[in-house]
Amino acid sequence: MPLVLGFHLTPFLNRYQFSLLLLITTTIYTVSEIARKQEINIPIITTITQKAATKPELHQLATDPIFFALGIALTLILYPEPICYAAITISVLGDGFAMLFGKTIGKTPFPHNKNKKIEGTILGFLPAFIGSLLFVNPKKALIGATVGMLIESLPVPISDNLTMPIATGLALITP
Repeated sequence: MPLVLGFHLTPFLNRYQFSLLLLITTTIYTVSEIARKQEINIPIITTITQKAATKPELHQLATDPIFFALGIALTLILYPEPICYAAITISVLGDGFAMLFGKTIGKTPFPHNKNKKIEGTILGFLPAFIGSLLFVNPKKALIGATVGMLIESLPVPISDNLTMPIATGLALITP
């Protein structure tokens, strides 16, 4: 189990147990989302999912958290340590900061994806790269952050919350 800044990432669970817990939680969330859409109230859970949903998601199934959890769980299962941790870090930091910067200061849309801003992707690259250095060498961190941010910018029909960590892990595992 790797140490990050002196702390174990999962002090009580190994990555496979954590993946199972994440998949169980995701299943509960998915059922609650389906119930919410059918206007079935499940105490506490419905309140949580309603508060977590964005305005557009209030009228549709909120799938981003589902894809996010599945991407993390699959990455933990598919790739060895520390590759899985680097891929997840790149995905979480890269996608998160790309969205934040893209929405706040982004002005230039990609020619291939008008919904994503070049500034967001560029500014998401730096935290993805720096964060992944906790797990892999600089060359792999550069490759992983580049692949991750490329995936983040593509207009794919499947959420980048799922594809980004899996593709990044694949790029990091190759020699």
